Amino acid sequence: MNTIRRRGGSDGADCGSSEGRTGTLAFPGGTFRVESSGGLIVRRHSTRPALLHAWEKPVADISPVRDFIRREFLYDRSAPLAEDTVLFPDLVDSLGIMTVVEFIEEKYGITIDDDELEAERFETLNSINAFIDEKIAG
Repeated sequence: MNTIRRRGGSDGADCGSSEGRTGTLAFPGGTFRVESSGGLIVRRHSTRPALLHAWEKPVADISPVRDFIRREFLYDRSAPLAEDTVLFPDLVDSLGIMTVVEFIEEKYGITIDDDELEAERFETLNSINAFIDEKIAG
């Protein structure tokens, strides 16, 4: 399982995968390749479907997260951003995800623990929405 780690210590170490590591991880529905450099994930390819299944209806309103990502990473509040657009790592890198995590914690009044910072939870708006719903439901 791939994990995005929060920055640790004053030197900013411990954010991402181990330096210089490359690997392929498999899971139901696909695989993804992780390459890292200097502790940051720099490329990830996924065939994984969104975490939200067709029969599940999102509870949380994801539009604030969509607007935040448009404003902070696309620099255009009207830019198209579909629920299944790959965000991580295509639009938002691992450090940017931490900005998104802080926004989600503040906006939805939830706490996201370090062990919950899994890349697939932040891959698309659908997966973020499913994760927020999971956190709200307790």
